[in-house]
Amino acid sequence: MANATEPLLAEVFRRLRRGTSLLSVDLVTLKNPALTELQRCAAMAALSIRQDLTTDEAELLRQFEQLFPDVAGVLAEAGSETSPPSGPRAVWLRSFSALRARKPLGRELLQEILNDIVSGRAKDTLTAAWLMTVCVRGMDNVDTQLLTELMASSGDRYDYRESPKLARTRLVRRYPTGALSEKAALILPSLIAAARARVAVCSPFLVARSLGHTGGTWDKLSAIPGFVFPQPGPESIQALVACGVAMTVTHGSANPADRKLYQLRSATGTIESVPLIVSSVASKQLTFPVHRLLLDIRVGGGAFLANEQDGATVGQQVASSVSKAGIDCTYALTPTAQPNGTAIGNALEVAEALAVMGGPRGVWDERGLIEQRLLVIDFFSKLMAAEFPPTDAAAWAHFASTQFEAGSVLSHFAEVLKAHAVPESTLAGLFRDPFSELGIPSDAVSVPSQKRGVLHSVDQFALGEIVNRRLGAGGNDFQGQFDPKAGLILAARLGDLVRAGTPLCRVFAGRPLSENTTDDIAACFKLLDT
Repeated sequence: MANATEPLLAEVFRRLRRGTSLLSVDLVTLKNPALTELQRCAAMAALSIRQDLTTDEAELLRQFEQLFPDVAGVLAEAGSETSPPSGPRAVWLRSFSALRARKPLGRELLQEILNDIVSGRAKDTLTAAWLMTVCVRGMDNVDTQLLTELMASSGDRYDYRESPKLARTRLVRRYPTGALSEKAALILPSLIAAARARVAVCSPFLVARSLGHTGGTWDKLSAIPGFVFPQPGPESIQALVACGVAMTVTHGSANPADRKLYQLRSATGTIESVPLIVSSVASKQLTFPVHRLLLDIRVGGGAFLANEQDGATVGQQVASSVSKAGIDCTYALTPTAQPNGTAIGNALEVAEALAVMGGPRGVWDERGLIEQRLLVIDFFSKLMAAEFPPTDAAAWAHFASTQFEAGSVLSHFAEVLKAHAVPESTLAGLFRDPFSELGIPSDAVSVPSQKRGVLHSVDQFALGEIVNRRLGAGGNDFQGQFDPKAGLILAARLGDLVRAGTPLCRVFAGRPLSENTTDDIAACFKLLDT
């Protein structure tokens, strides 16, 4: 699908979710043999809901139905007005019927659906169709809260607030909803660790995999040779005691429902649904509760949530869910008119995060480094002022600035990595030459501007999709090979004058790029004539 005349697959699925008519090139894309079974079944679910299919769309739907008769049968029966379903498929038929009719599902039905998904009794193709139906039809607030609770209860919960080894220690966390080139999660934990010199604080810092067009801190940390995520429980408590931070992921027995649904959402274009975002974010927090949570809700062009209204809805619903577990939660809306930083891609973002903390500056745009540091300081000061009054946010922000300037954040990052099994030799290489230590290809390909103009906007959605899907940076069990070294470095920020022939970005792929791919990357940058 690397043809410059074809839309990105994610754009096609965006139209499917919105129920708008498909373009002729969309139909070509959906017929491409490279489309996975999961993607076909998700597309089939979206088309089966629409009542105004064109002749070509109806023919495509029939093709999908012939390929996946089991899923097609459930969708067809769910859309009919027959007697209540019975038999082995009854749970799924009732679920699809309720969603399509915009009726509540209820606790019992949601529990049975999740049981089937987690146990593997339900095929992933059927789950993909279910996720798309949720995206298209939505889910009411009560069902969203129920889904959150049931996902958190799908495995074991780990409440480190009760650990004797962390007695009188306050556990805090910031958690983002996702955006392009978002590296605060690589930096903020070490700043929190530095604050242990003043207050009793730790952070079981939850991180997740890449999702859609965005990168995941799970994958970024996995790009560091030797890095090991501690298992939930005693291993994580040991890391918290050792360095003040445990980079926490939902592996092992922790929240298997979210682990499965999260990756399926990314692989099937079913991410941007408020109920699915809320249930995923909130269920993780309930699995690993803390005393205080700051929810960083990204909105705008680089995020999944398009506007502040949706962002506020997510913030309010997550706060409502987690407060029942004694978690004090506030949220902040963070705009994403452009990427905060310069790097897009896992290993590259680790290298840039090191520069933000005071490591080698190298190729990075100083403006991006400053912006990211200030954003981390803002998150830190909000968290700490709320949890440790009477010291106010301004005083905590001053403390944070001094920690960056003194090199304390960088040194605590080294301690965090040591506590997560990174060898001393790797640490030395990271702090001396991160590009070499992380194995980032040296033969970057420049993507030049075809004209002179002022950079007006960047299509972050398309740019992230290209990096994650075509270059392979999006780590996911359901979608191809994972290359943590792939990515790009932006060469301009909004408002910059770009001259014809000068680079818009440099691409690190470790292999030749097709002309179509470089053309599609260039098309992500919109310039105004001067």
